[in-house]
Amino acid sequence: MFKTYSRILSYALKYKKRILLGFLFAFGVSVFNGISLSALKPVFDILGSEGKKAFQLDISDDDFRILHKSGHTKDLELLFSKSSLYDAQAKAFEKNKKNEAALTNIEKFKAIVSYWFLKINLFFIDISPFTVLFYTCLSVLPIYLFKLFCTLGTVYFISSSGLLAVRDMRKELYLKLQRLPLDFYMKEKTGSMMSRIINDVMLISNSISNELRVSILNFFVITTHMVLLALISYKLFIFSFFVVPLLLWPINYFAKKIKGLTKHEQEYLGELNGHLQEFITGIRIIRAFGMEEFQEKKFSHLNHTLYSKTFKYGVNHTIGPSLVELTTSFIVVGLLLYGGFRILEGEFSAGSFLTFLFTLIFILSPIKQVASWYNTLNRTVAAGERVFELIEKDEEVNQKENTQELGILEKEIEFKKVYFKYDDTKPEVLKNISFKVPVGKKIAIVGHSGAGKSTLADLIPRFYDPDRGQILFDGVDIKDLTLDN
Repeated sequence: MFKTYSRILSYALKYKKRILLGFLFAFGVSVFNGISLSALKPVFDILGSEGKKAFQLDISDDDFRILHKSGHTKDLELLFSKSSLYDAQAKAFEKNKKNEAALTNIEKFKAIVSYWFLKINLFFIDISPFTVLFYTCLSVLPIYLFKLFCTLGTVYFISSSGLLAVRDMRKELYLKLQRLPLDFYMKEKTGSMMSRIINDVMLISNSISNELRVSILNFFVITTHMVLLALISYKLFIFSFFVVPLLLWPINYFAKKIKGLTKHEQEYLGELNGHLQEFITGIRIIRAFGMEEFQEKKFSHLNHTLYSKTFKYGVNHTIGPSLVELTTSFIVVGLLLYGGFRILEGEFSAGSFLTFLFTLIFILSPIKQVASWYNTLNRTVAAGERVFELIEKDEEVNQKENTQELGILEKEIEFKKVYFKYDDTKPEVLKNISFKVPVGKKIAIVGHSGAGKSTLADLIPRFYDPDRGQILFDGVDIKDLTLDN
């Protein structure tokens, strides 16, 4: 699956600069959105304390212990001296002041994060809660303006590169159609070919323009916001991290069904287009032989089968994200219970918990979109396989490396013991055909329908090559000439 999708993406990767700029703008969207969500914490904390407590980031008792062990004693004492908020921590600090055990690797990492929290708290401890609230609210507008700018950049650069890729794919398909042998057109229905070029490519177009933009944006949103969740509370983050796989199970299950349904849907859509094309071009014959009822039954069968495949796709496409939403509700309920208990224990503030909860709920929406995107991915791969099947078909008769050019015909065209058949299952159309047509003479080719008159004429411009024998222009085998010549 991913091999086919990688091949589809290779068309977009030709426009590397656009893709790179799109990535940067998508990253900007996720960062500014994370900042806007972070602004909820001071708002909730200050309003929760009715403006009586200075804004502070949550530092657990364990973090205070690690900060002391890592040599930040003076900063801790300064923080304790400036506010009564940390009376309990100050007493514990004095009690364990002489505990100088070495830090573990995990504690060293936590010490770095906790130190920056400590510095932020020292900065905000002297600022009035109302001032923090005022400037927090004031910063919301520019944050959203920057986010809007980055969103527009993401749309422009990623979507345009995807649409340019589809333009290139359509051109490649069109050029391929010019080089395919004529027997391909005899076997393939016109409507089916048009369905591949129009309907299948349209599915791919949506996938590598709009859907690609959304998936890149979701990737950055999920990764950056998971970092934010870990900074707010690593314990809540670990709890959430282990339950998120529950969201991914229905995605994988229904995606497998959707790929098969999409391929069948596109095949029947192609057959329906082919039937309509034959019906419209052959309407005189259909009416002349009274075949309206037969054609109606054939159309009804194709039409109903297409409806059935499309309906099944719609059901499976909807159930996956709906199951994600159901499992999401269980996660939120579990977090409310766990978080409420931790708030009562004094481990972190209501502002931290609510910010964590809102951030988690926010990234659950991108995860739900991943479910839809994964379904669309399978749909795109099915369409891509049909398109690449056409691109990879053998082209017209091969041209030799060492060819020659022939001027205006001067003597004759000669068929010398020519044999030809269209494929292995059919008998030979031409058997041991030999004749000459001198320049300036006219020859009539006479025979019943299917005798090979058109086939014989098609061999002269080399629409096909004979299985045996030679066709000579002025004594030169046409296989030794360039195709253009």
